[in-house]
Amino acid sequence: MLQRIITAVVGICVALVLVILSGTIAYNFTLAIITAILLWEILRANKCDEHKLLFGVCVAFGALLPFFKLEILSSYVEIFYVVFALVALFLFLFYFQKIKVEKFSYMIAFTMLISFSMNCFFEIRNNYIHGLYYLCLTLAASWLADAGAYFVGVTLGKHKLCPSISPKKTIEGAVGGVVITAIIFSLACFGYKLVLGWNGTEINVNYVVAVLFSLVASCLAIIGDLVASLIKRQVDIKDFGNIMPGHGGLMDRFDSVLLVAPVMMLVLRYVEIFY
Repeated sequence: MLQRIITAVVGICVALVLVILSGTIAYNFTLAIITAILLWEILRANKCDEHKLLFGVCVAFGALLPFFKLEILSSYVEIFYVVFALVALFLFLFYFQKIKVEKFSYMIAFTMLISFSMNCFFEIRNNYIHGLYYLCLTLAASWLADAGAYFVGVTLGKHKLCPSISPKKTIEGAVGGVVITAIIFSLACFGYKLVLGWNGTEINVNYVVAVLFSLVASCLAIIGDLVASLIKRQVDIKDFGNIMPGHGGLMDRFDSVLLVAPVMMLVLRYVEIFY
């Protein structure tokens, strides 16, 4: 229970920080720090820090990528990707006797996934009129599923979802998390419409898209959490870090966000929830 409360508090704090800082270079710095911490934690979990040079290059790539959203650097982002790929491959060749292809692939795959996912927050925030609220909804959809699954699972859970990966997760909890996310997500959209209406701005809500997205997002959040649990089980660790003593690392709180953010970005490219 306490862990879920702390998760919620952390989530609210992160959302507030991102909302307050969005539109300033501090937003880039914040996402850079978060990305660097996430990469540091997940790469160290599999002992990738044994390959210090490649480890540093991967973390540096994630930390620097947010700054290529600045207008002065945006035209060089492709070059940055190419340089990273070339440097990574060179280091793989140079240290081929120490770095196995499985470890190299793990490092590159999670570097790209985490860096790309965190950078989706720029498009979500900057390319749409209601970008700030879309940003909050993205984080909410990611964490509501986990909270809902926990509370429903504790009270009604009987059938294990994936006992060999995460023994405490239940089918009832997963279904409850999905349903609760859809309900709260829809209410949040309705509430946003009401608040704007009271302030003289009339908008419409595409509830079909809102509900469909919340259902997909909650399922992705559960999958992201299971994947993170699988990695921790295979590398024999309890948590990815100790940035929150007794409650794990930042990766333990962002495992679901990494899948939900790209989907929100893609959805908004074709249809908006608010119009």
